[in-house]
Amino acid sequence: MMTRTDLAIHSLFLLLWIPLAVLLCLKVALLGNEKASLAKQRGADFNARRELAFEQERLRGQLDWVASPPALEAAVKRLQLPLAAQAPMCMAVR
Repeated sequence: MMTRTDLAIHSLFLLLWIPLAVLLCLKVALLGNEKASLAKQRGADFNARRELAFEQERLRGQLDWVASPPALEAAVKRLQLPLAAQAPMCMAVR
C-alpha cells in the first residue's frame, strides 16, 4: 500500500509529466506543420523560378530575332533610313 508521501510524490510527478507531454506533442505538431508549409513554399518558389527562366528564354529569343541582321535590314528599309557605307577596318600597326 502507498504511503502518503509516495502518493504525493506520484501525484507531483504526474502533475509535472502531463503538461510536459502535452507541450512536447504540441511542439512536434507545430514542427510538422512548419515543415509542410516550408515544403509547399519551396515548391511554389521552384515553379516561380521555372516560369521566370522560361520567360527569360522567350525574351532572349525575341531580342535575338529583333537584333538579327535580316530583321535589322528590314527595319532600316521600313524606316527608310539612309545608310552610310561601312568604313574600312584599319589594321593595327605593330
